[in-house]
Amino acid sequence: PTPPGTSTTTEVTTLTTTNPPSPSTLITSKPSSPPTTDTTTLASTTSPDSLACYQCIGCSSVDSSTPVISDASYQSCVTTVVLSDANVIRGGSYVLHPDGECAQDAEILSCWCSSSKCNNINI
Repeated sequence: PTPPGTSTTTEVTTLTTTNPPSPSTLITSKPSSPPTTDTTTLASTTSPDSLACYQCIGCSSVDSSTPVISDASYQSCVTTVVLSDANVIRGGSYVLHPDGECAQDAEILSCWCSSSKCNNINI
């Protein structure tokens, strides 16, 4: 019996021997090679459309050690300042804002930008 997923090729070989004087036929079977498929998989840690934003709390400035988060769902990067204590919060926003837009709500001032790592202004 042939296992599922394989096919069988039959070879017919004619053999001539001296005894008996007539040719005899030998039939052999061997499994043929299974079909092959080449698959290429590309791995990526960030989508080319991901927006990368600095993400930190209490960081009036950023440097090479400041965490950066990339997310394809980010629409803007944001820098928020709590005016009463000058606490600075940086991160990504899932809401699209015009580049350079700022808004103040009571003691909170937020500014949005739209390019990767644009929320790097020292405050």
